[in-house]
Amino acid sequence: MKGTITDKNNTPINVANILIKKDSLNISEYILPSDGLYEISLNKDYLDKIIIEVDAYGYKKQQKTITNPEKTKSYTLNFKLEDYQESLEEVVITAPRKAVVIKKDTVTYNLKSYLTGEEVKVQDILKKLPGITINEDSGAIKFKGKTIEALLLGGDDLFGHNYVLGSKNINAGVIAQVQAIENYSENALLKGIEDGEKVAINLELKKGRFDFSGNIDTGLGVFEDLDLAHFTSATLLGVTKGYKSFANVASNNLGTNNSPFDHFSSKKNTEQLKEVDYFTEKVIPTTRFSNFLSDNRVNINNQLFGNYNAIFKLNKKIDLKTNLFYLKDHLKNDQFIENKYNFENEIFTTVDDISYSNQPRQFRGDLELKFKTSNTSLLTYNFRARQEDITSTSAIKSNNNNSYETILNSDDFFILNELNYTKRLSGNKAIQVSLYHSRNKIDQMYEVTPSFLSEGDFNLQNVGLDKNRLGGKASFLGSSKNGSNYSVFVKVKSIGHNLKSKLLDVEQGDINNLSQNDLYYSKKKIEQGGYYNFNFKKFRVIPEYSLGILQNDIETIDPLNNQNKTNLVLKNSLKLRYKINRISFLQSSVSYETDNKIENYLFSNNILINNRTLLSNTPKLDLQETLSIGLLYYFYNLQTETSLNVAVNYNKSKNSFFVNSFIDQNRTSINYVFLPESQDDLSGTINGTLFVPFADTFVEFDSNVSILNYKNLVNNSLLRNNESKIASFGINFRTAFLKAINFRNNFNFQYSDTASSDGSLFINRSLRNSFSTLFKPTETVFFKLTSDVFLPSLSNNNELYNFIDFSFKYTPKGKKYSFKLVSNNILNEVNFEQVQVSDFGTNIQRTNLLPSYTFLAFSYTF
Repeated sequence: MKGTITDKNNTPINVANILIKKDSLNISEYILPSDGLYEISLNKDYLDKIIIEVDAYGYKKQQKTITNPEKTKSYTLNFKLEDYQESLEEVVITAPRKAVVIKKDTVTYNLKSYLTGEEVKVQDILKKLPGITINEDSGAIKFKGKTIEALLLGGDDLFGHNYVLGSKNINAGVIAQVQAIENYSENALLKGIEDGEKVAINLELKKGRFDFSGNIDTGLGVFEDLDLAHFTSATLLGVTKGYKSFANVASNNLGTNNSPFDHFSSKKNTEQLKEVDYFTEKVIPTTRFSNFLSDNRVNINNQLFGNYNAIFKLNKKIDLKTNLFYLKDHLKNDQFIENKYNFENEIFTTVDDISYSNQPRQFRGDLELKFKTSNTSLLTYNFRARQEDITSTSAIKSNNNNSYETILNSDDFFILNELNYTKRLSGNKAIQVSLYHSRNKIDQMYEVTPSFLSEGDFNLQNVGLDKNRLGGKASFLGSSKNGSNYSVFVKVKSIGHNLKSKLLDVEQGDINNLSQNDLYYSKKKIEQGGYYNFNFKKFRVIPEYSLGILQNDIETIDPLNNQNKTNLVLKNSLKLRYKINRISFLQSSVSYETDNKIENYLFSNNILINNRTLLSNTPKLDLQETLSIGLLYYFYNLQTETSLNVAVNYNKSKNSFFVNSFIDQNRTSINYVFLPESQDDLSGTINGTLFVPFADTFVEFDSNVSILNYKNLVNNSLLRNNESKIASFGINFRTAFLKAINFRNNFNFQYSDTASSDGSLFINRSLRNSFSTLFKPTETVFFKLTSDVFLPSLSNNNELYNFIDFSFKYTPKGKKYSFKLVSNNILNEVNFEQVQVSDFGTNIQRTNLLPSYTFLAFSYTF
């Protein structure tokens, strides 16, 4: 028997079974084809019939039968097989997916376990993930209590320290996965070598590797007074083979700050906190308000902000990153400030009614160039330039009778050049060398009309600051197999600080020079130091030290006030950590430091900083000493979403600058004077998270207590001993029902108690509670109703504020666009009052709020 086996297209089938049967059940002989051909001589007897069956994978079986076969005859049988197709019933395998997956140093979150559909931006996602917290004011992100180093996008650090640009503006809908990375290193060559205490957050995108996505949001509405309310925001996120970028343009007058720069309050952003040594502080502040409420309640603005961030992978060795910024804003607020002073022998009240306007404008460009000179070496160059101009004006009615108008122009220029070289040596060792130069130049001109220092027409205060910083550092780093690591370094820096000021009083063309400063401050420091992280079983011991020589010089126009001093400075610390298990540890720490911190206390003659206040210092180059002791218990189980952190810290400083102030109804003079006195503070924190399974509810609590013992002088008094006690208690809950409705509640109680050795005692207690109802009846509709209640002072129950906000969002099924209706401050609270106490009085600040507004918004995602 022989023949061919092909498919319907006459293509030979090589893999098949050719079965020879006497009946339908039993196989007598078989053969395999070769190149679609078969041939076999049968060895057994077949009396009635021969059944030939061909079985090939992916084809229907086929049979042919020979009846009454003849033994000596040859038979040719060809087979053409048909494709086999069969529909199977669907088989569904279900299993609960882990909400958190921990693999080595990376924690990966299953977002479906946490999100409810109300999330708009990345920040809204991160707030709901266990272990991650976000500071509502600065936008700083923490993971397990540690501030993150970077917010990565697909593994790349696109934003640097200004990562709030990404968390505030990237659309939540494009995020597929969030990862928290422990033991993170910005420099890949130092991975596994440097101190592994750093953390980062990585965002993975939903779409493919080569893609562009973005969104356009725009809204239009009216305020209660029928003025126009508007906002527009457009973002573009690009990911291609050699390019990654994020750009956004935003404009609004709804109190939203889309930039990482805060011109409304005096809070520093994440970048400024990390690089504080590069900058010089403005002597005359450009803000006059501390805010207890969120910006979208108080920040009456008209902002335009644009930003472009990009990483270009020019080739396998060179990466170029650019960050460009533009900001223009117009901030307004009306403030009523009442200070009730109670000194030992006098009691009086001052009142300022201020209408304030602040118009900042900023241009900024950053560049980072990374050149991988070899597989074991990396050269990095950083450049940054910023130009900031701020015009601040105010109309002031003081003590209900004196009226003033002020204008402050501030010009702030900053430039930074930084070069870093890293070389990884054989084994787990590396060397790193860095050089930098920065310059920060600030010019300020402040005018008060009429003069409050005399009967003159106006006062004019000019201040010029110019800070130059030059330095370098060389480090040798290494690690061992048991996870221990170490570093030794030599560091040098030189700071030159020029300060010139002139306070003029002008009356009918006559100019009187009331106060003048002209000084140059020089600081040179060379130090050697290092640390060693030593692991032994469950213990980790971390000693750290630095020893240096510090030379300070102050040169002024009056040679009698010149000072110079050379000191030996040191900083030593020791941490001892005991690892209880993989999710908890106990740590104690102690540190002692001597240094000179005079840069903010240089000028000795008066500078006018507002319509009431003159500021001066009594400089001294003596060293200041600081002792710190801490104890920490840490527990964090991401799998059960349970955490508990308890911390106690004690700080004591000796030889410090103390406030010597003189206050009357019209003027405040503040002089910072150096005294060989001590002051200390003790603080404690307890915070944690608990998931209650039977109620599908997360409970979060956060309590802080601090006791500060400090000294000051007021109105020619003797040195006063003061004690300030501040406590806050917060408890929040949020439900995680799979049903259509969920709830959020945040409760906070604050207590302030300040007492002085002269018998003065000032106490204030305040409450805040925010309750939200989230209703999602279908996949396309989402409602949110919030009541935010404030009681600034329990002693004045009449001042209670209730903010009612409502939003409705409709997203058509399967569409990329959505509509949103928003009404904020529905009860139209027109102002807000906050109370603060000090050791000599009570401060009450009342400010106007954004009025009630309603707008309709349209969003499109692509």
